[in-house]
Amino acid sequence: MSYKDYMLDHSTAPRDGLAKFGFAILSHLSQLLNFTLEITISSLWKEGDKVGPIVQGIFKNESDLMGSTAIMNINRSNMVKFLHQAWPIRSCFFLRSPQKSTIKINEVLGPFETSVWYSNLIIFFVSVWVVAYVLRYESRDNRVIRYSNSFLITIGAICQQGSNERIHLVSSRTAFISIVIYSFLIYNFYSATIVSTRLNESIFKINDSLTAMARTNFKYASHWMPYFEFYIKAPDPEIMAFNDRIWSHIPRSQRFIEPSDGLRLVQEGGFAYHMHPYDGYPFIARNFGNREICELTEVHLRRKVRTAFGINRNISFGEILKIGLLKISEVGLQDREISRWYSRRPECFKSTLSATALDMYEFAPQLFLLFLGMALASAVFVIEIMQNRRRFEIHAGFSTNYQ
Repeated sequence: MSYKDYMLDHSTAPRDGLAKFGFAILSHLSQLLNFTLEITISSLWKEGDKVGPIVQGIFKNESDLMGSTAIMNINRSNMVKFLHQAWPIRSCFFLRSPQKSTIKINEVLGPFETSVWYSNLIIFFVSVWVVAYVLRYESRDNRVIRYSNSFLITIGAICQQGSNERIHLVSSRTAFISIVIYSFLIYNFYSATIVSTRLNESIFKINDSLTAMARTNFKYASHWMPYFEFYIKAPDPEIMAFNDRIWSHIPRSQRFIEPSDGLRLVQEGGFAYHMHPYDGYPFIARNFGNREICELTEVHLRRKVRTAFGINRNISFGEILKIGLLKISEVGLQDREISRWYSRRPECFKSTLSATALDMYEFAPQLFLLFLGMALASAVFVIEIMQNRRRFEIHAGFSTNYQ
């Protein structure tokens, strides 16, 4: 296709959104001020060039007006005259935040408030006492056996496991049925709260900080861009620390990979990929699932700035162009073109998130309770063995003395 048709083609916007935005703004400007555009193609960005070929072309009088916006800095300001800030630009590392690897005891205790847990504990002991009181008319067991049976009956009813104890009196059966109904209601509330808590659990994300990202065990790479060295070597303490600690230790052959490969590694997890967001969002929207989008985190290397159009310092219609760009901005054409060519972040729909498989950190409290019960049972078992041996020795000694 022709150059003009390509600059108006929205299907390739993710690759050349900045250039197409500049072409659209200058097209509006040419219609407003009634002049004709003559497009000049710039050369490639050479290694070691600190200002870029577009600024070099303006400075060498090869063209009068930038067709693409540029970041303002001291070196460029000495070569061209900047008129108007327009296109927002930033760069960041994309990554899926690692989820917390801590035992989630709140999954067990969280469904009820502290006052509810205390109330259930009080009700439990009251139920044990009531059942023990009514069991005195069921059998002739001593008090210890009666309270032990009452404890087991109450636990069985609350856990909906029933009981092997034979109950004949109406009062005993009424007490047992009351505990079963109470435990049934509590069980429904508890299980429903756990499900809703897991569905509404907020996704953990690391802070937008290179220091926080450096604490992870991630691997790193970047989309190749000619000015990446200016970003990674910026005189910022946090960036300098990240460069010295992480980036400088990555082999040069592994520092730059294609966006499609980098974002696939991000999707798998444990990888951070640096690029411009408006280049990565279309790929993310097509290939990432909803949970992966919700877990996506951006850690900025270059914070958001507005790039600007620049002109040759020697042209005489600079003020006219500046007024024309301001008019385009005031009437909303600039914002319209930004929304058209700037890719938006895919939206995270939290309402459609489903509960993930139970991991070991969520299952650990239940295992802890199981192992605690097994340890307690083993300890009681050892004590009972010792007591039985002692009784046997006493009984054997008594028999010998009697003989």
